[in-house]
Formats: sequence, structure tokens, C-alpha cells
Amino acid sequence: MIKTLIYLTLFALLGFGVWFFLFSDKSDRTYNAADAGFGVRDTASIGKIFLAANNDPNTILLERKPEGWLLNGKYPVLKSTLDQLLNTIRLQEPLFPVPDNQRNSVIKGLAGAGIKTEIYDVDGRKIRTFYVGGEMGKFAGTAMLMDGSEIPYVVQIPGFEGYLTTRYSTNLNNWRDRLVFDYTPDQIAEIKVEYPLEPLNSFDLKQQNGNFTVTLDSAMDFGQKPLNVSRAKTFLGLFKKIYNEGYVNGFNHLNESLKQMPPRGYITITDTKGQKNIVKVYYFPIDERSKNFGKEVREFSDNFNPDRYYAVMNGDKDTTTVQVPTFSRIFRLGYEFFMADDTTAKAPQVTTHGIILKK
Repeated sequence: MIKTLIYLTLFALLGFGVWFFLFSDKSDRTYNAADAGFGVRDTASIGKIFLAANNDPNTILLERKPEGWLLNGKYPVLKSTLDQLLNTIRLQEPLFPVPDNQRNSVIKGLAGAGIKTEIYDVDGRKIRTFYVGGEMGKFAGTAMLMDGSEIPYVVQIPGFEGYLTTRYSTNLNNWRDRLVFDYTPDQIAEIKVEYPLEPLNSFDLKQQNGNFTVTLDSAMDFGQKPLNVSRAKTFLGLFKKIYNEGYVNGFNHLNESLKQMPPRGYITITDTKGQKNIVKVYYFPIDERSKNFGKEVREFSDNFNPDRYYAVMNGDKDTTTVQVPTFSRIFRLGYEFFMADDTTAKAPQVTTHGIILKK
């Protein structure tokens, strides 16, 4: 009987040991926090993250502000990229120390191309500093080294296959918010749309105290046709949360490419505080992935990419790409604001370029 009790006790202890090994927090149990404390479970306590790579002159500073996260003190942060980084910091765990036979090469790699990561709490106290390296074998994890430690670790998110380095990017374009326009109708005082290739279709829409005016090119003559106020109001509602696809600043030969592209249209929005937002949209070159690549050219637009435009914004400092369907809704023609909603009404004659021909 006594032997049976001893066996049962040993079996219970063994079972608990197996459970503890499989399901307890291995990082806290096995490794010293000074060597392997890469995770911050409470990301709500994080107030600032600094990223810098030895092989990249750019640095990234993400700061939590009352109005939201700010990038390098001046740009709104792209929420999806920030959420991914915070989630990575919360979940990442050390799997095991880098094997002895790889340790020196990994440390040299971290010293040469590692991404230094500094994490601060909301009170400005530094709570983590570590270096992020590259992939450690296919899907094995990512090499990381705590500041002051001599033991690099292979770090991974449980259940995730891949490496984490790209989530610590020092590429400014990856972090910037992609809003182009974000206005409610009552925030807009004036919208001016100019077509350098089609000046007769340009227009200037203003609203003040609920009254609307639309001014067309001086060559246009609509007699005494009244303004379609409903269309004017609908147009003002098109500028809420309009995004670009991404920034292309710094791409090789970008300026040369832009110089060869004809303008699609210039949009200037003046808000009720007098602030102007000017976005210049250009056609995008056709390539092998374009839907109309190699097809017969029937219209002017067939010479260019049917899916995207270039958009130059922020005082000509930034070049982005935007989607054609999104901006096609914005590129209305001036005469449309003087047409009745009756679909049977005849529109003025238009060329393949969209230029109105006077009779």
C-alpha cells in the first residue's frame, strides 16, 4: 500500500512537471530577463519607440500623443503598421539562445546591420533596448540581442512562421499615414479642380453659409442654366477618408518618370480655416502588369496604367500612388453641375480627351 502511494505521488509530480514544461511561460522560467526580456506584455504602457539601423541613415521615432501616434515629430502614423509592431512586441518570446557555433557571426551581423530598438514608457523612462537581426533558418525565428548582453537569442511569436525583422522597419514610407483627403462637407469652403489638358472642364466650387457657386472656364457658356445644388452637395461628400496606396519617395528615376507623364488633374481644397491642400495627379506609366498592356489604343487614357495614378502632395514634397477608381469619382467635369438629374437630358458634346466642343 505504501509503495502504491509513493508511485502515485511520483506519477502526479511527473505529470505536473510535464504540464509546467509545456504550458508555463518559458521565457520567464528559463531565461534571465536581462538576456532575453524582449517582450512587453502591457503595450498600453508604451509611450515611445525608437528604431535605428547601422546601415540606414534614417531613424524612426514613434510617439504616443493625445491626438494619436506621431512619426518623427510631424507625421501621423499608419495605424496598421503600428498595431503590427505593438502586437509583435507584446507576443514575441525567446525560443533558445543562438548556438555557440553561430554566436560570433550573429553578433557581428547585429553590430553591422541590426536594428536598435528602444522602448520607453508613457513617463519617458526607457524600459527595453535590444537589437533585431535577420532570419535564423527557414521559419525558425529572428536573431535578437538585449543591450548589454553577450547572448543573442532566437525570438519568435508562438504559432507564427516567418521572421520579425520587417516589422521593425526604418523605412519612413512604411510608417506614414496614407490619408490624402479627410474632410466632411461642412469643413470645406472651396474645391478647385483644374485640368491642364482640358481647361474647359475645370471648375471652382465654393460654399458659404449653405450657398453654393460653381465657376467654369470663361469660354464656357451655359446661358441662364441653374446650378444643380444636389450635385454640388454630393460632390462635397466625396472627400472623407481618401487614401493613397503608398509613398514612392526616393525611387530610382522617379522625377524623370513624372516629367514624362501628362497631368490628369490638380485638386485644391481650402477648408473653413483657410488651410489649403493641393494634390497634383498625373497619369501612371503602363507596364507588363497593366490590363491594357499590348492592347489597341482607342482612347487617350489607353496609353497609361488603368489602375493607378501618381499623386504629388504636401507641398510637392511627397509622391504617392493612388487608385484610379477612387479618383475617377472626384474628377468630375464642370458642366455636370449645370445638368439636370434627368438621365434623358442631353450632355454637351465631348471629345476623347473630355474637352467640351462649343457649337
